[in-house]
Amino acid sequence: MVSFKIGSIFLLQSASLFANALGATLPKRASRCNAACSSDDTLVSLLQSQEYEAIPFCSSYLGIAASTAQVTITPTAVATIYETEYVTDVVTNVESVTVTVNAPQVDKRVADVELPADYPNWLAQSYPASRVSSACLCLTIPQSVATQTETAEAVTQTTAIIITETKTSTFLATATATATAVPTTPTNYRVGIEIFQKSTGASIGYLYTSNGLAISAAIGAAVEISFDLPSGATYAEDIHLSSATFDNFAQGVSMSQYNDAYASIATSPFTPPGTIATSTTAVTDIWTINTETKDIGLKAPTAGGIVSTLYRAGGRLYAVGDLARFNYVTSGVPSYLKYEVTLKYFTIGG
Repeated sequence: MVSFKIGSIFLLQSASLFANALGATLPKRASRCNAACSSDDTLVSLLQSQEYEAIPFCSSYLGIAASTAQVTITPTAVATIYETEYVTDVVTNVESVTVTVNAPQVDKRVADVELPADYPNWLAQSYPASRVSSACLCLTIPQSVATQTETAEAVTQTTAIIITETKTSTFLATATATATAVPTTPTNYRVGIEIFQKSTGASIGYLYTSNGLAISAAIGAAVEISFDLPSGATYAEDIHLSSATFDNFAQGVSMSQYNDAYASIATSPFTPPGTIATSTTAVTDIWTINTETKDIGLKAPTAGGIVSTLYRAGGRLYAVGDLARFNYVTSGVPSYLKYEVTLKYFTIGG
């Protein structure tokens, strides 16, 4: 970016100083009144009466030349240049300055001037030249004015401002931390399981054991189920449900012998999470727990996909993968005893 500032005040001051100096060196204007300027002089009175024509006539007649004052002004241009390495261009601005100076009127003596011969028609030719010159000197003749303008070579003053660019680099240090996992004690739950008809939300009884898992209407008959969750967890999968009743926790609630698109809910020895259920393999770690809603869900892997639907058929529970096939196999069960169910847990013994 380049900006300019012309010293205007400097120019005005320079012109003023020049004019004062010029006035001191030029001769002073002589007085227009002398001893011959009598108010009774008829020629003087004539010139005064013809003032508008007499003044230019006398000025020419006396040969008063205009003075020319030549003024030279040197402007100063200040250029401010912003750069990062070096200055390539300096731009200056030059102004022309016109100064008008009043030139002094020079007294002319009759004997020093070669006078013109022509008089105006209102001035009698009988007046001698010396008489006309003396009378003209009695008039107040305005000073002549001459003007001449000259522009001097500009003086350039350059101010360079160096901008220093600062780069800041941020180095990120990479630290490797080795954390030692501290085993957390899982939270153990001792609960009973309540069974609800999904379509109505009505409770139909509790899970209990009687020659296998079945449904009882009596809450007192509910089997106590145990499961563990990670400390602080509100939802977990691949959970196994066990009980002291199931061979002293040696077995879990399972989906046993999945065949023909359905299987009964029973108890079986534990299997690892992700085990595929078959007609000969029962799976146990297939349950989901939500501690906020207290829902227990089914998520059992099979060759045909995940089975998650639970049905009641009579007094038993079944995992169903193909509902049409299940209905065909259980066609002898009345419809009021066959429908989809959900499970929720409730705390036993506080």
